[in-house]
Amino acid sequence: MMYGQVQPSKIILKNKDIITGKILEMKPGEFVRIEVVAGNVLTIPYTEIENIVLDATTYTAPAASAGTSPAKPSTPLGKFYFESFNEAVVGIGVGKMYGLPKELGVVLNEDFMGGFYTANGVGYKGNYFVGAGIGIHGHKEEPDYSISYELDVRCRLFRDKKLSPLFMASTGGMYHEGSLGSYTFSEGAGISIKLKERFHMHVLATHTFVRFMDNLGLSNNEFEDYLSNVYFNYVGLRLGVGFRL
Repeated sequence: MMYGQVQPSKIILKNKDIITGKILEMKPGEFVRIEVVAGNVLTIPYTEIENIVLDATTYTAPAASAGTSPAKPSTPLGKFYFESFNEAVVGIGVGKMYGLPKELGVVLNEDFMGGFYTANGVGYKGNYFVGAGIGIHGHKEEPDYSISYELDVRCRLFRDKKLSPLFMASTGGMYHEGSLGSYTFSEGAGISIKLKERFHMHVLATHTFVRFMDNLGLSNNEFEDYLSNVYFNYVGLRLGVGFRL
């Protein structure tokens, strides 16, 4: 819908900034396009707008065309909201396993792991996330499976762009078959794809560090003594989807 008013209009943002200019297009519930100084055109999401003033008259919504229903704007997200990341995880062991007895020589980490990971917590302003994560992984090498419990933080650089760099880091404990315990740290970087305001996809290239710790084990003393302070690395991918409430 095009608007040709001569007098300047005002868009009042939720952060109390005021943008003055000529409104070119208005799509309720989605965005407003406004031409400001020097012919620059800004596209402002409805989630950031508190009020719109046309020639000192508060704008409500344009009348719907005959035979159609007006679009129902979605409830905007607040500064804080619930967010969930859910992803498939694969990792390939790289390099040697450090900390093994010298008589074993150089032992390569030939493990392949794959599984599912979910992190749920609090998002902030569309950019930041902190939450609790849990992952379940199967392994090619013994022990055959592991479960991780992690603190997960993430940052999406550009909240209003369809594509944005995404960074993540998580750390916590991992428990393996046989009640073995290890410390784990993961870091990753990739791309977030914004499909809707509340729904997005992402892919991350990751590195994961795992170190067995005897004080994290539960009962298997033989393996705890053998693997204590042994550590190794994985490189891999995380592919997933996220949503906000």
